Amino acid sequence: MSGTGKSEAAGYLARHFGLSSFYMGGVVLHEVGRLGLEDTPGNERKVREQLRRTKGMAAIARLALPRLRRLLKARRMVLVDGLYSAEELTFLRGFPRSSRWLLSHFIRTSTCATNALGGGP
Repeated sequence: MSGTGKSEAAGYLARHFGLSSFYMGGVVLHEVGRLGLEDTPGNERKVREQLRRTKGMAAIARLALPRLRRLLKARRMVLVDGLYSAEELTFLRGFPRSSRWLLSHFIRTSTCATNALGGGP
């Protein structure tokens, strides 16, 4: 799915509707840098897989939580760009109803879908 314009579409929605936007892949990029690794697709994949092995399939959403909370204080809705597991979606759905998310391009196996939801179950 790389290079198909998903993040461009997410950016357009954020600008058009005045939303804060958060790129989940930035969490992995931060970890790659923190570990002193070169930013390559292979290293990103290794770090992403290691995070999920050691901290569970919602690891990236959990690590993003402090930044997501800051964004939610500034704006009522946050567009989350790049969910890659059902567990990340479930984790974000666990927020109180006062939190609002627009979840962009959740990918599982070869399925691509855009999910809009209101924070709580």
